[in-house]
Amino acid sequence: MCGEICHLHLGQAGTQLGNAAWELYLLEHNLLADGHIKPDYVQEIDQSGSYETFFTETGKSKYVPRSIFIDLDPSVRKEWQRSRNEM
Repeated sequence: MCGEICHLHLGQAGTQLGNAAWELYLLEHNLLADGHIKPDYVQEIDQSGSYETFFTETGKSKYVPRSIFIDLDPSVRKEWQRSRNEM
């Protein structure tokens, strides 16, 4: 795992900040919320190499963030799921 990052987000503040950070990572890497590359993005993925730093590519050309969110409060999870549905 050379040069790769796994984020760990703990508690309410950690999960809320982590959610905001991942939304920015998706925008910066031209990815949709479902992990697929935006259709209008023309640059080759392998040119920058930054995708492998934050994301793992699945066999179906989908990028999955390497992160762990931990919180015992169910309201934070509901908020996170609601934000994912709005994207």
